[in-house]
Amino acid sequence: MPERPLLIPIGLSEEREVVDSLTFKKEIFLPIKVNNPQSVEASGIWVLAWYETTAKYKATGKKMTQWMHTDSHFDANGKIDRMIHYSDRSIINAAMTK
Repeated sequence: MPERPLLIPIGLSEEREVVDSLTFKKEIFLPIKVNNPQSVEASGIWVLAWYETTAKYKATGKKMTQWMHTDSHFDANGKIDRMIHYSDRSIINAAMTK
């Protein structure tokens, strides 16, 4: 796999500029082991996570709430080496629009 720049710190600093508050509730975690990948997923240990997310945006004062989903793959050292995040951008965009 080619080396990629780390994107998480950039995303978090941008979030701090626009998000007034962020809460996660009703978390669900499902660890699975993929032995034989059937598509683009990597074999090994994954943790699938769902959580109800509420964000309040500084510029508009509006809140959005939605269920988000994240898939995390762990390498042989137990560190996350791949993360896939699913959310509905239309809900986020609506909350950020004045």
